[in-house]
Amino acid sequence: MIKSTAIDPTVVGEDGVYRKTGPARVFRTETEAVAAIKGGRIHAGDVLVLMCRGPLGSGMEEIYQITSALKYLAFGKQVAVLTDARFSGVSTARASDT
Repeated sequence: MIKSTAIDPTVVGEDGVYRKTGPARVFRTETEAVAAIKGGRIHAGDVLVLMCRGPLGSGMEEIYQITSALKYLAFGKQVAVLTDARFSGVSTARASDT
């Protein structure tokens, strides 16, 4: 499943399909992923993977800090985010358009 509103329209192909190939940077917590973004360890073309954050007990973690941090990077829209966590409703490409 893809959150289409989180994809900047400028990175979608002419055929209307978003494709991304690149090195996977894998994290188990949002805190680790944000630290990597802020620490310069995430680069244009990377695929940021946040794993094992899906349904836990009686709830599901909601992430926002990753997309919030990426929108301040000049190349943020060139980083794909793949996760089993729940995205916040504020995670949109429209907020990162510059």
